[in-house]
Amino acid sequence: MWAAISRAVRSPSRIDSDFQFPGTQPATLIGDKNFQSETVLAYEAGYRVRPIDRATLSLATYYNDYNNLRSLDALTPTNFIIGNGFNGQTWGVELSGTYQATDWWRLRAGYTYLHKDLWPGSSKATPSIREGNDPENQVMLQSIMNLPAHFQFDVVGRYVDTLRNPRVPSYVSFDARVAWWWKDNLEISIVGQNLWDNQHPEFGAVATRQEIPRSVFGKVAWWF
Repeated sequence: MWAAISRAVRSPSRIDSDFQFPGTQPATLIGDKNFQSETVLAYEAGYRVRPIDRATLSLATYYNDYNNLRSLDALTPTNFIIGNGFNGQTWGVELSGTYQATDWWRLRAGYTYLHKDLWPGSSKATPSIREGNDPENQVMLQSIMNLPAHFQFDVVGRYVDTLRNPRVPSYVSFDARVAWWWKDNLEISIVGQNLWDNQHPEFGAVATRQEIPRSVFGKVAWWF
């Protein structure tokens, strides 16, 4: 079992404090010289167990408390300033497991649940894409086989839940890889990605997003 508490800070960048668009007055979007650091206080606790010799299970829970998140604050209906107008919290669960089915075949699985709440801390903060672009549920299944003659065959499948804003439908995808190894430092492989369908969207608004296509490619890697 483990538990951890950590604090992270994102200091202001030049964009946060000095950005101006367009470059000549009157500006419609400007940075704020008084922009504060974004902060998160993170709590995590988990438990790992080996119920049998060939299997391990891990459960992790977390809670994150965010303050001073970047926002676009309205000065007038057509003029905005970068501010610290959002606060929020996220919490969730991560469950993962590994099973060594045989000496040459290993299975892995994982599930993630994420709940997110972000709210404006200022009446001038305008809603933004950051309020809904993370999936609540994700599932992963993977099979790894070490075959004779230095071959390896991997398959991994994914389910990703719906994104809310902008809306992107849930999707299922899987990748496959066949590789041949030589002396542990040369790999020659063929990889197929997004094999479930011809193409699918993963992010972005309908009018501007590009869908991820099915693809197959070869790779040669040499470590020295």
